Amino acid sequence: MSSVYQSIDELLVAEVPVKDYGDKDNEDLAIRYGLTKKDFPVVKLFVAGQPEPYTFTDEEFNQDKLQKFVSKHSKTIVYIGLPGTLEKFDQLAAEFAKEKLADQRKNILLKAENLWDSIEGKQKQRSAEIYVKTMRKALEKGDEFFHTETVRINNVLKGSMTNEKKADLGIRLNVLESFKVQHDEL
Repeated sequence: MSSVYQSIDELLVAEVPVKDYGDKDNEDLAIRYGLTKKDFPVVKLFVAGQPEPYTFTDEEFNQDKLQKFVSKHSKTIVYIGLPGTLEKFDQLAAEFAKEKLADQRKNILLKAENLWDSIEGKQKQRSAEIYVKTMRKALEKGDEFFHTETVRINNVLKGSMTNEKKADLGIRLNVLESFKVQHDEL
């Protein structure tokens, strides 16, 4: 996973091995965070300004889940986009999701459409198109669209398809993730 983030200056990804034999390297860290051998592997995300680290709790331990975890908890500090997402469009998606007035949402859609016109590169153009179409559908069908579309795509992914189609649907899911409103933790 560290290779995905190696170009992000504000992020350090490190593995801290804890030994239960010999010199018992880093045992103090395991004790400090209440970890035992049966808990490993453990992912802790330390975010500046947060008194305690976030703990990755998903049962499915893979790169995609880890990326979503890091992205979710570090949005205010550093932009970490999921595959196929675009930073400026992610910002517009977050604005769109928080806004409840249809007229304001239409203004955000207009900004996205104008930005789409300036995007270069086939893949980035395709991603921009997905953001714009998602906003249009949400205006037409309401906020429930985000949930129903996520469920629909996940069901389609269970079927047989080409790797290209699977990748395209994965990008759609990642874009939909950008529309989730992040609530402040208590």
